[in-house]
Amino acid sequence: MIDLPPPSNVPIMEAVVSCGVSRSGVSLRYEALLQSDVLSIAASSGATDKMFECIRSATWARAMVEFEEPEIGARYQAYDNAEAGALMKAMAQEKIRKAGKQDTFPSYSAERPLAEYLKALEVFCGLNPGSAFEVIGADSFTYKKDFLTFPTNPGAKCLTDAWMASGLDQHGIRLVFIGNAAVEERKEE
Repeated sequence: MIDLPPPSNVPIMEAVVSCGVSRSGVSLRYEALLQSDVLSIAASSGATDKMFECIRSATWARAMVEFEEPEIGARYQAYDNAEAGALMKAMAQEKIRKAGKQDTFPSYSAERPLAEYLKALEVFCGLNPGSAFEVIGADSFTYKKDFLTFPTNPGAKCLTDAWMASGLDQHGIRLVFIGNAAVEERKEE
């Protein structure tokens, strides 16, 4: 079972102040573009790295967090990304376990070429090897541009869960997305 933070009925500002952050150093606003509340934490708030767990718990699924100080903001973002990644990995592994497919899930090792492992993930999800992923560097890969389509390509949901469950990030391997401009540049070459 996956442990998610409990939902909170405590207002966001009050919850963050209970973490030890000074009330005068925090503000909350709604960003229409993001369609989310954004909690801003000023340098004068007294926020420290030791408060990250509490701040994340107070704001999880309720507001985005930004710090006035870039250094603490970068550390918080790294902490938040690691926590979110661990949660996504656990959820994906749970889906594979519930489907009864954990015994056939391919394992990755650094000695195995990335392209070979990605093909194994594709086959695990019932896709043709080489049909979904493209290696774009020693430590990165992306979806092939013709794979991500609407309606969703059969096997895409499984493949998303598979790469999240794989632990590739623990080997420094990342799934990256290439923006439309980059795709257009590739066509011109």
